[in-house]
Amino acid sequence: FYGAMDGATKFIRGDAIAGFLITAINLIGGIAVGILQHGLSFSQALKTYTVLTVGDGLVSQIPSLITSVAAGFMVTRSASQSDLGTEIATQLSSYPKALVLVAFILFIIALVPGMPKIPFITLALIVATIAYLSYMTVEKKEKEVKEKEIKKAMTQVKKSPETIIVQPDPLALEIGTYLIHLVDEKAGGELLNRIKNLRYKIAKELGLIIPLVHIRDSFEIDKNEYRILIKGVEVARYRVYPGKYLAINLGGVKDRLDKSNIF
Repeated sequence: FYGAMDGATKFIRGDAIAGFLITAINLIGGIAVGILQHGLSFSQALKTYTVLTVGDGLVSQIPSLITSVAAGFMVTRSASQSDLGTEIATQLSSYPKALVLVAFILFIIALVPGMPKIPFITLALIVATIAYLSYMTVEKKEKEVKEKEIKKAMTQVKKSPETIIVQPDPLALEIGTYLIHLVDEKAGGELLNRIKNLRYKIAKELGLIIPLVHIRDSFEIDKNEYRILIKGVEVARYRVYPGKYLAINLGGVKDRLDKSNIF
């Protein structure tokens, strides 16, 4: 059956091509007959025989077009389980851009001299309206699908929170609340630049790439403390007192420091 339909469409295609050639010949021949035999001017002959030729072309081509479209529908819907009417409506409503193109073509046809303007403009408006409604429907369906996917993902997360695995930072630095200003560049903090320069120096001299250091404040340590973590494991912890100096007795100290400045 489908082989027979394929053969029929080939004959229809040839008939359509022949119809276009016949239309062109009729147009040229009609203008020549009007000028040479009936004594019409070129503009009058063009106006008269163009309308007649276009009408004859439409009459001969519309049946071929309908037959071709019907054959295409029957051949290509072999895998569909729904009836033909439902399938056509679904296909047309699923691709609003195709309907917009049809509306544009109908509007262009309405501008062709000799063509009935009101019917084609009316059809163009109807098709454009259907295209707009189809576009809104498709967009609504896409939003519904996205919302369902989001809800499904949220439900899965709620049901199985253990699936969320927080990867620890390769290298992290936690600081107390009194040390935050050392990181804030607006407050004159130089810690970030010093860490950056240190990583660059180690990479240049030793060829060892130090991972990026994730710096964050922590309430789990003392306000003046900081600690270094590797893969979430603490490897060092120290205290820092901003604005103070570290005094080390190397011997030979004569004067004692004020106790208020000693820690």
